[in-house]
Amino acid sequence: SGTVSIVDNVISGNSSADAGVFLSGGVDAIVQGNLIGTDGNGITAMPNRRGIYVDTVNGARIWNNLISGNNEAGIELSVFANNAFI
Repeated sequence: SGTVSIVDNVISGNSSADAGVFLSGGVDAIVQGNLIGTDGNGITAMPNRRGIYVDTVNGARIWNNLISGNNEAGIELSVFANNAFI
């Protein structure tokens, strides 16, 4: 347990995976400052299936990301995601 941080990454090209970022079974997840579904310049689409999927997480904080070009949702929250801040 504890805080999981995903910060300042390029997360792209995961079109056959469930999502570029898959958050499950934790608390205090931080996703900040990432390029999700684009190239490193944030210009060309390099899609993930979904950009970010939040499953059984309490307290996910998602901000200041460029999320674009994904095949499905940019951000998807399951019914089990609690206290998400986007």
